[in-house]
Parts: sequence; structure tokens; C-alpha cells
Amino acid sequence: MTHVSPPMTPSTVLPAALSASPALTRIHHRGMLKAGTSAGIKGLSVHTDDGCKGMDADFGRALSAVIFADHRPVAFEIVNPDERFSALAAESIDIGLYNASKTLSRELQNAVTFPVVTLVDGEAVLTQRHNAEKTFSTWQDLVIAVQGGTTSAGNIDAYRSGRPATIRPFETLADAVSALVSGDVDAVVFDAIGLAGVLSDLEDPQQLVILDERISRELMGPVVPVEDPIFARLVEWTFAALVRATELGVTADRVTDTACTARQDAFLAAGLPLWPRDPMAAQRLRAMLQSTGNYQEIFDRNLGRFSDLKLPRGLNAPSADGGIFHPAPF
Repeated sequence: MTHVSPPMTPSTVLPAALSASPALTRIHHRGMLKAGTSAGIKGLSVHTDDGCKGMDADFGRALSAVIFADHRPVAFEIVNPDERFSALAAESIDIGLYNASKTLSRELQNAVTFPVVTLVDGEAVLTQRHNAEKTFSTWQDLVIAVQGGTTSAGNIDAYRSGRPATIRPFETLADAVSALVSGDVDAVVFDAIGLAGVLSDLEDPQQLVILDERISRELMGPVVPVEDPIFARLVEWTFAALVRATELGVTADRVTDTACTARQDAFLAAGLPLWPRDPMAAQRLRAMLQSTGNYQEIFDRNLGRFSDLKLPRGLNAPSADGGIFHPAPF
């Protein structure tokens, strides 16, 4: 399934400084970024008739705006969990934006790299409300649903110190939750954000509960081939620009505001160059912010105060506000 923004005239002119990047060469040749996403996790990537919505989708739009220095289309391709890395190797997508957790084994075994962490989450346990007092680490005779192709099974074993449990993989999170509602499994283990989205969409959300325990901390972010450091650098600094804009209070509306502070003006003027003395640097940064807003705007719209989930920023905030994000100086 593919969702594409309205088409625009493609650009086939790639600056010489970027021609060593296989991904950027493909992107400029077709005039469009192709991003792999999950089948549907509320707040991250949900495919609708109006396109793909969520934090992952918005990062794809921000990246595309930086690449083309304008509002170009993005093709969002649904990628199954067990095809996440093979799709990158086959070049059927340019970047993976499917809420994948960064691990060393994934990078080594699949010849990929996670250039930057864009979201911190943790795996949680969803179960029937009558199990609300259970302790997951010591729960006996447990049947657990997970999404296949994820790190959940290994995390469960480590958290429960090897205590036996039956793990049943499902193709999608929705299938796993259906098994829980029908009583076929005792619990579903998945990222807390995904489970919060499931609860918000249930007709009777009171029948299920997310336990307070967190069995892992997941550092999630985009995935690109390891042999493309130019593209990886672009992904890293696109996210850094979103966070820096948040720190400075540069919002989507502020980009065209004539009353910006001196620091905001300096940030916008310097822009986001892709090579030394990039003449389009300022236009790239402005296009990015006008496309999606800064990191806080993206978070609030998809996961936070303006979304159905109403999740707190927590660790997903600049370091000055108690979070983990602190971009290197531009």
C-alpha cells in the first residue's frame, strides 16, 4: 500500500557533492523520497485515504523538504516487520521509518545504521483488566502475543529472567490485540505508544489495561543502509534541526514572522546546508519547518497534547526540559 502526496515536477539535477550517495541519487532521479512505514501504529504511521499520518510520516516529509528545498511528495510504503531490512537492501525504499528499535545486532547483521534516535519508548504489557494486579516478571503459565519480526521475544525472556512463557507471534499488532480480547492469549507485549493507540480506539477501553511495568527501553529512529554515510548524515542533521528549532522557539508560523529574535533570525539565515556553502541552505530549513513544524509541534500533533493519545513528552524533550535530545552545534 502506498500513499503519495500530490505530484510535483521531479528534479534530476544532483549536486556533485551528493552524487556519491546511492539513496540521494535515486531520490533525485525519481523526484520523490520513498519511505517504508509500519502497517499502522496510531501516532507513528497510520495509512488513510488522506495519506500517511504520524510522527514517522512527518519526519519523512521533513527530510524530503530538506532534500528538495521545497514541499515534494513522499511515497510511504507499508513494510512488514520481517522485511524491514531486506527492503532497504533491495532499494525498494530509501529509508525505514517503521518505529524500529536501534540495536547493535540489527546494524551488524543487516548492514544498516540508525543515524539518530528520534523517539524513546519502552515495551509495555497490555492485558485484561482483571489481571491488573499481576506482576509480569513472575506471572506463571503465561501466553504472550507479540508482533513477529520485532525484538519483543528476546526482551521478554531477559526481563523474566528465563521464566517459561509461551510466545505467540502475530503479523500485526491489531491481530495480537484481537487474540487478547478473545481470550486466546493472556497479554500483548509491544511498545507503550502503540498500545496506547490501541486503547484509544477500542469501543470499550476499560476492558484492557497497560501494566505499570516497562520491560525494556526502546531507542527508535530511522534506518538507512550503512554504506551510505552521506545520506545518514543528512538524516541525522535533519532531526537535529527539528530539535534546535524547538529549543529556539522557531515554529512553522514563525518562519515568516518578521518579529523573530536575533537568535531565531541567525538560525534561519544559516539554514541546513548539505555541503559547504550550499546556496539553498536557508531555503531547505524553511521548507522543512513549513512542512512539519519543529519537533515539539510534530510530537504534540501526533502523540502529545493535540492528539488522541495525550502522551507526555518525558524523555522525548530537549535536555533543558529533562529529555535526552541535545543537538550538536550547527
